[in-house]
Amino acid sequence: MNPAGTAIQQALLLQRHPEILFGLQQSPLPEGMPALIRLASDEGSFRDGLSQESGVDASLLQHAAAAYLRSICLFPGSQGLRVLALNDARDMRLAKDHHRLLIKWLHPDRNPDDKDAEEQFK
Repeated sequence: MNPAGTAIQQALLLQRHPEILFGLQQSPLPEGMPALIRLASDEGSFRDGLSQESGVDASLLQHAAAAYLRSICLFPGSQGLRVLALNDARDMRLAKDHHRLLIKWLHPDRNPDDKDAEEQFK
């Protein structure tokens, strides 16, 4: 499996086994976090391509990615790097990319009916 798939596999695993949540919150983030953030924020083409590649329903993939990010990166008390889905701060370009995609996904102007996203901006 490619590195992007590692994070997506972990998101799908968390969806099936919520009892692993605490352990995942304490562990380093897997490879492929940029793909997971992009999946959560994408409106179609990236999500559909991953769905075809993996054989998993597109809406299930997107839901798992969003739930994973909220539970593993955006939980109350999460540290700044974790909020940006990063394990370290060495790559500023990656930090900016993650920030841009997270804003695209969570901003209330883009998703006015998403109450979970609205909570992230309070």
